[in-house]
Amino acid sequence: MSRDDSAVPNGRPTILVVDDLPENIHGLLEALKDDYSILVATDGPKAVELAQGPTPPDLVLLDVKMPGMDGYEVCRRLKNSPKTCNIPILFVTIVDASGEKIRGFSLGAADFITKPFDIDEVRARVKTHLELGRLRRVLEGRVERLNEYKHAADVSNIVSRTDPAGVITYVNDAFVDTYGYAREELIGKTHHVIGDPSTPPGLIREMWSTILSGATWRGTYSNLSKSGEEVYVNNTIVPILNADGSIREFISTSVNVTYLIKQEELIRQQTTDALTGLPNRVKLMQDLGKAPAGPCSA
Repeated sequence: MSRDDSAVPNGRPTILVVDDLPENIHGLLEALKDDYSILVATDGPKAVELAQGPTPPDLVLLDVKMPGMDGYEVCRRLKNSPKTCNIPILFVTIVDASGEKIRGFSLGAADFITKPFDIDEVRARVKTHLELGRLRRVLEGRVERLNEYKHAADVSNIVSRTDPAGVITYVNDAFVDTYGYAREELIGKTHHVIGDPSTPPGLIREMWSTILSGATWRGTYSNLSKSGEEVYVNNTIVPILNADGSIREFISTSVNVTYLIKQEELIRQQTTDALTGLPNRVKLMQDLGKAPAGPCSA
């Protein structure tokens, strides 16, 4: 099926065939029409127009020798455009000289098919390069999502990196905002700069024992901001290992849970007698007042 710039049917890759000779176009159409949607251009300007239209093709079969704008110039223009730079271009030509192929590859062509072409070879090459293009898009999508996740984590979480001795090598903006230190006050220092003396020493020993063994450690503890404010964090520290198993660095990702900790403490204070540690009388009376009436109620 051939068409110009109408909508592409779903589920069928689209191939743009560019050739100034009707017999070459007919041969390619017969070879590919059962499996693909086909766009046809008989000159270079039309090929560029169709490729950069609302429905760009998934692959271009491009004749090299055409009057006016030849295939090399078409290839150069498509590869220089952000919209079409990733479309695989397969040159179809009678030229078999290595110098011409080098020129084509240097412009970004994916492959060459030599005329007179073998139908089975054309089908195989088209299928291969379409699959490579699909895999590239999948990989790019995964990389993009990974970068988005990393960015989201870096923005919302408190992130730092230290060398094996615990010396800080990196802090993100959330770290600086949370603790109130400038980066130059942190880089090159150990985490003792924000350490809270009230943190149980046993917890610190457990943390170091875990991460030095190469395992991930998770826990909740408090640090001190530059102003002396206590900051509670739920922290995960991941050791990053070299190929030989030695530790290259530690990556720490924390969530500020100060508000939750303080709310829990406030509730505990309101419901506990300061002297005895038992539920206080006010809370007891409130609970009794909410209790359902029993058989002995007046």
